[in-house]
Amino acid sequence: MKAIREAAGQDLQWRSKKVGLFAEDEFELRSGDEVLAMLHAREKRIDWTCGEAADGRWALKSRNIGSGERLVITELDSQAEIAVVKRGRKEGLFKRDNDYIEFSDGRFVTWKKASKWQDEWDWVDSDGRPLIHFQRGHHVVIEPLALSLPELSLLVIVGWQLMKLQEEAKKKAAVAAVVATTTI
Repeated sequence: MKAIREAAGQDLQWRSKKVGLFAEDEFELRSGDEVLAMLHAREKRIDWTCGEAADGRWALKSRNIGSGERLVITELDSQAEIAVVKRGRKEGLFKRDNDYIEFSDGRFVTWKKASKWQDEWDWVDSDGRPLIHFQRGHHVVIEPLALSLPELSLLVIVGWQLMKLQEEAKKKAAVAAVVATTTI
């Protein structure tokens, strides 16, 4: 597998990996025909996914702890917890602070909506500078500033997992809205 940072200036896209009938839980980050990273569930009906890239393998586990859902990231080889994605504080009925990933050394990177009208998100540093863009659902653009981050591959994988979790939450909300209007 080629390192993500080596393909940073190329067209990077997350794609469903076609495996039988159930391709929704298997994804590959590709640059042309080259696979740079993968995200997949180990088994059906589990609460964690596995992300893999040339420079690491991670378990991403969803947990509801106290004030909300968190995504706990563990390095698979060492079993060390290396980061946690935390939900932003809720402000009013519909608005929420940005989510962020906090690394075990205290550093953090923010997950921020980049477009009001489209499903585009960015990882931004503590000074608000964009690091990685997730555009039109599956395109990934890596800014030169992100190339120095040791967690570059992890951020690309976790960003895609967050996109998939947000997509799932939208579907659930749409179903709930239909049920609510049908029962009224």
